[in-house]
Amino acid sequence: MMRTKNSIINIIASIIAQAITILLGFITQKVFINSLGAEILGINGLFSNIISMLAIAELGISTAVIYNLYKPVAENDREKIKKYMNFYKICYRIILLIITFLGMMLLPFIKYFVGNVTTTYNIYIIYILFLLDTIASYTLTYKRSILYADQKNYIINIIHIGYLTLLNMGQIFLLIRFKNYIAYLVLKIVMRLLENIVINIYVMRKYQYLKEYTGEQLSKQEKNSFFKELKGLIFHKISWTVISGTDNIIISKFVGIISVGIYSNYTMITNTLEQFMAQMFSAMTGSVGNLLALESKEKAYEIYKRTELLQFIIYSTATVGIFVVSKPFIEVWLGNKEFILDYITVFILSLSFFISGMRRNICIFKDASGIFYKDRFYSLAAAGINIIFSIILVKFYGIKGVIIGTIICYLFLHIFSYPKNIYETVFNRKKKEYIIEFFKYNCLVMLYMVITFEAVKITMVNNKILELIKDIILVIVIPNILTVSIFRKKDEMIYLKQLMYNIIKK
Repeated sequence: MMRTKNSIINIIASIIAQAITILLGFITQKVFINSLGAEILGINGLFSNIISMLAIAELGISTAVIYNLYKPVAENDREKIKKYMNFYKICYRIILLIITFLGMMLLPFIKYFVGNVTTTYNIYIIYILFLLDTIASYTLTYKRSILYADQKNYIINIIHIGYLTLLNMGQIFLLIRFKNYIAYLVLKIVMRLLENIVINIYVMRKYQYLKEYTGEQLSKQEKNSFFKELKGLIFHKISWTVISGTDNIIISKFVGIISVGIYSNYTMITNTLEQFMAQMFSAMTGSVGNLLALESKEKAYEIYKRTELLQFIIYSTATVGIFVVSKPFIEVWLGNKEFILDYITVFILSLSFFISGMRRNICIFKDASGIFYKDRFYSLAAAGINIIFSIILVKFYGIKGVIIGTIICYLFLHIFSYPKNIYETVFNRKKKEYIIEFFKYNCLVMLYMVITFEAVKITMVNNKILELIKDIILVIVIPNILTVSIFRKKDEMIYLKQLMYNIIKK
């Protein structure tokens, strides 16, 4: 039986945490731009991408450990839990050393990524502070794994809300009062350490038996099983680190650091929405793991179809929102048209967001099934496709070319990897069914974008704030009316409508 209650609590906590994150993040970004300017914003975005590449050293160990903790946590097998937690602690100490080493190795080459800048800040000091923040983020973080495996994600979210609130309020104060970028970065390091310490204290009080570890090690068979899973995860980690971490680097090198700053405002919107969706859907992973372990493939496929339609409803609304609302939103938010991209670029960016997001559901079933090894080479090929096409196309189309390169790599995964390695394996269904459904959803979302865009144009008002409110209403109403109309006879839609009715009734 799925642990529905925990999933619902996790989803609600995730929504609240992300809502607060969104609000504080956009306020801080506005103050950041007003205080430090577009060039520092570009440097901030560039270094965030460069540093995110160091996460490759983690190699997917956390995913493998959490997957292996599901069963012992569910069975309250404390001895096995202690063994995995100790093993995880040793792994993370090694990871910290590797990240520190790789980060320092990159230091002499930073100037080649940044190019010509006019800032008076020392870019090497800025980079070192980014590196220290990454090191802080990995300190004691391994203890979060038991909370994820025990479906206590909401605890992490509650602590994270406190962290973000204090961090953003502190950063806003520093920016307004001192306009100092270095102080802004130092505060982030301090707060990151504090967050991990608080989570560590909670875990050690909640799971006091972890203090009783007496030195037992995982068996040779358990280690072999773990490292087999890890071999597949390494490829996935490399792939997604490259895909998510190279766009700003390529834009900075071929287009310019100011363009990184402008683009980062849009990626802040898409990343915020993506994190919001990821929290909602990842909260279901543990429950899906139980489902796959206890129910038939037919039942698993029935649940998959329901969550797939729910995924489409959420991502189609968000995608249309990015395309339609981003221009009036940035005008109200930043009050400067210099930070606005043209509609074609925003359309391509919105489509990239949707195509990326539509892998969320299938990947939940993949992670819950422990399919980490089978499709390892596909993910690595996707990373190569992303870099090659982005570098080629950026020379002709600028930022558009980089986004198209990312879309091509996502299409490769949706057409060749997910149908074969997950859809067929987990559900015993024909892979062409997945491909047909995927392209059907993509055609629908593009239709929604065009219809909503035209509706926005014919209902324009002169007041910017009223225009923004009106656009948001249209974005929520039009795509969802269309979806309900198109899927009204589908079993999944009937189920979702009944579920929504029951929630409202309660």
